[in-house]
Amino acid sequence: MLPKLNQFRRWTYPNKFGFVTFFIAITVAIASFLAAICFWLFPDFGKELGDMLISGRPESVVIPGDNAIEKAINKAKMKGINSTDPSTDFAVAIPFARPSLSKSAETNYNSDIVALSNASALRSSNQDLVFAAGRCRFLGTVSWSGQTSLIGTADITGVSCVMDNRDSYNFSAPDGHSIGYLTPVDQPASREISLAKEGPVVTLPEDGVYLVRFTLPLRSMSFTGKSSIAW
Repeated sequence: MLPKLNQFRRWTYPNKFGFVTFFIAITVAIASFLAAICFWLFPDFGKELGDMLISGRPESVVIPGDNAIEKAINKAKMKGINSTDPSTDFAVAIPFARPSLSKSAETNYNSDIVALSNASALRSSNQDLVFAAGRCRFLGTVSWSGQTSLIGTADITGVSCVMDNRDSYNFSAPDGHSIGYLTPVDQPASREISLAKEGPVVTLPEDGVYLVRFTLPLRSMSFTGKSSIAW
């Protein structure tokens, strides 16, 4: 018995429900394919997306420390945790004590001092000494000679380092002059660094990261005894 024309149409023509289901299935398949390609090309995106879905915001790293100085030094240690190629010519550095510069003719004593912690490994060229990130302290001065724009320069006058066993070493120029200078970490050929205005003073930006470039290669560091604290 042959089916009637109306029955034949119901069996062979796609209905609206079937068409919508087919369209949704195709859309989901394409979206899944594009997501797989995205995760393959950008693996970190998957982790960040997962963190956002779990916590509602990107995961933040908590830097330990009881004060701003400790947090800056610990930030340098964390930043340089994967630094495995120590240098005698340069070091990435993060300030933990910033200057307080002013246009006033009366400048407070030591108001131009800057202190930084190394965020990359250092070594002495003629000694068997390698210092991990956070084991060295650079001391220097910041100059704001123009005072018409927030641009300055910084000289490094000395560096002190401590080994894991608390042996301390120091390096400075014999004549007391600078042993190096600061550059922006992304512009190692420039001696100019950006300054920031904070209230009545001008200083280095709080989140600044710099490169210490030695004009005197790090060598013949002087042993100064045992440090009373572990850096």
